[in-house]
Amino acid sequence: MKNSNGQSARPDPADQFRRRRQDLDELITLSQEARALLRTRAIDSFQRLSDFLDEVLPADPKRASRLARAVSLEPSALNRLRRGELDPVRTSHGAIAQLLQALGIDRGTLRRLVAADHAKFGTVVSRGADTLADDDWQGLEAALDRLDLDSPTRVVD
Repeated sequence: MKNSNGQSARPDPADQFRRRRQDLDELITLSQEARALLRTRAIDSFQRLSDFLDEVLPADPKRASRLARAVSLEPSALNRLRRGELDPVRTSHGAIAQLLQALGIDRGTLRRLVAADHAKFGTVVSRGADTLADDDWQGLEAALDRLDLDSPTRVVD
């Protein structure tokens, strides 16, 4: 797009920064709301990741869009995850890992919740619906590991 002088119009870096900050603030708010929810309701009461997302994700479309942008997901993909219409294992691993990290759920529980949604989409695992085949989980786990390595709270011996 060109401005009135015929030059390329570039977004203002300050505006871009403010927008990114708002998006990331939404992710922080999600993390806080997830912790608050888990103080009043046990994580084991949720059968699938989509059940938990439906409970904790913002209902306001503007907030949900900011949250989706914060983790590099399309808002429609976040909605589909929430409704259990998108396999979390087949979603962008980096994006879903950021979302999952913000929720603050331990890996074992996370794997159980993801496996329950994943089971709806195909691979039937002989060990039952509450487990994932290792190759289905590896990409997502690697993305979670990368986030853990980059975490400012990580303590290095």
